[in-house]
Amino acid sequence: MDLAGMKFYNTRHSFADGDNLLRSFAKLLSKTFHNENCCRIGADHFAVVAKADGLEDILYDFFKKWSTAEGGNTLPVHVGVYLSNLEGLPASSACDRAKMACDRLKNTYVSSFNYYDQGMKDDAEQRQYILANLDRAIRENWITAYYQPIVRAVNSQVCNVEALARWNDPEMGFLSPAEFIPYLEDSKQIYKLDLHILDCVLEKMTMQRDSGVNIVPHSINLSRSDFESCDIVEEIR
Repeated sequence: MDLAGMKFYNTRHSFADGDNLLRSFAKLLSKTFHNENCCRIGADHFAVVAKADGLEDILYDFFKKWSTAEGGNTLPVHVGVYLSNLEGLPASSACDRAKMACDRLKNTYVSSFNYYDQGMKDDAEQRQYILANLDRAIRENWITAYYQPIVRAVNSQVCNVEALARWNDPEMGFLSPAEFIPYLEDSKQIYKLDLHILDCVLEKMTMQRDSGVNIVPHSINLSRSDFESCDIVEEIR
């Protein structure tokens, strides 16, 4: 369980008020699930062990009671649920997976819950693989530029070419941009990909120039996070 917006609450009110809110939350949690079944992990994160039967009704009732606590001056609660019958795991790993389900709710500002599923496990494994192998994929040219021509309708001549990244991995197979770009943007490593595509474009244009082939303008896509991760203008220069 995670309280959404705790930092803003502390800033708007005070850390003392924030502490009171956490104590109030802990008391309601203890009353609902009993002392021996719940704990505070740290900051505004709590964990609960409960039976799956009737859990959703209990959570809805908990949300309702929490919304009226502290005179209604509370925060939404995000709850991630991991069902232990999926496979035998240590408690710490079960909590990690429940938190993974909870984090999927970060863009919502209402009390809600979310179940961990196999898709989240697959996403986590793919994300780890992509981040761990990005440098190798660039070095060994698993990531290459595909070129989308833009043709003038007036004369059917190519007037521009857009360079698009494609990842052909020896283990994962062909990956579309939607399968790796979000992970690279979140980790602030997308600039490595964008600069690699730029290198591919410059190499292609150099070959065309040396071969006497007419060169048309090429465009590449830059991520907004490129400007936060490095001096992207100087890197391009």
